[in-house]
Amino acid sequence: MVIGGSYGGMLASYHRVVKPDIFAAAIASSAPNNYVIGTPDWAQTSERYHKHLAYSFQYHSGSHRCGSTIRQGFDQMLELARTAEGRQELANLFSVCKPDEVLETYADGFSFYMQQYDGIVAGAAQVNNQPKLLGQVSLTCNIIHDAITNNAQTALEALSTVSAYFDNNGSADWCYEFDPTYYLIDRDLASYSYQCCTQGTVYSSELAAMGSPATVTAAYGVTEVELRRQCEAMFDKDLPDLQPPKFAVGIKQLVEKYGGIVFTNGDADGWSGGSYYSYKDIVRVSQHFVNNSSLSSPKHSQAAQHGSTTASQPPLVAFVVYPGAGHCTDTHTFNWDNPMEPLAYKHRRALAMDYAARFMRQSRPQMPALFEDPLPSRR
Repeated sequence: MVIGGSYGGMLASYHRVVKPDIFAAAIASSAPNNYVIGTPDWAQTSERYHKHLAYSFQYHSGSHRCGSTIRQGFDQMLELARTAEGRQELANLFSVCKPDEVLETYADGFSFYMQQYDGIVAGAAQVNNQPKLLGQVSLTCNIIHDAITNNAQTALEALSTVSAYFDNNGSADWCYEFDPTYYLIDRDLASYSYQCCTQGTVYSSELAAMGSPATVTAAYGVTEVELRRQCEAMFDKDLPDLQPPKFAVGIKQLVEKYGGIVFTNGDADGWSGGSYYSYKDIVRVSQHFVNNSSLSSPKHSQAAQHGSTTASQPPLVAFVVYPGAGHCTDTHTFNWDNPMEPLAYKHRRALAMDYAARFMRQSRPQMPALFEDPLPSRR
């Protein structure tokens, strides 16, 4: 069995469907399988990312107010980015270092918008359930509420307050460091950026937004031309052309064909739009928002039995969803011994392992050699 989270969850899925004779089952946690440039329904899949980010802020703040304020602030930011005067206003408001050099053009302003959206919204939602960073969404909403209610700030000013709260080191000469060169890829993660440039894997900034009312961002597009420009700037012009692997483009069909994968996701994780919420039409075991009951309950037993298979039928697919959870809630190392983790999450983690074990047993008739003792007896 292979287990992975986030990009590792994608790799776990790939290992299962590309080498089904070797890997009997996989647990793919928060695996953004369908967030690969060139896959079917790319635009719709990208929009799911932004909808689930917005849902995270609604879920953890208890209302639409926080998300609505964030949307207003980002709409104002993008409008100001269009003019030189507006970009200067942004520079003053966010205390940007050397604004004449880094906010010269609308392209620079848009890059600034993307960096703020990634930091204030995407970043907070992604780490919200990871120990040492627990509760980032609620904290962000509390800062915004205080800025508007007690300090009479506008929505955009409230976003600048959030930005300063997380980035200001307290020194008298602090300013916000901003590099407009890259916003689709990350220079600090060059090896992964290379994969984005040549194989179609993505950062969240590569996910175009439709600007629907169910999101907290304005509409914006992402083009392969701009991605190529940034890739060549980071690497060189001899970079291979973007060519997603066939198994990455066809991953949904391969999942349906070979099965044997347990997808686990937090429903408040933007990346869940690329696995659980992309696969709901091929759910064969059940769509699990599992209750707090034990694995021995009739409900769990009955759902697990749906995974029974014959030698001619491939193992099925299972889904375990964590309500309100963010990215890699179930596989993050610190969560295993987190005393504040809800008991329901522990039950879901056990259920995922139970499904995986069943898939392995189903595969045993086709994979006898893998279940034999590879070492000679020492007796």
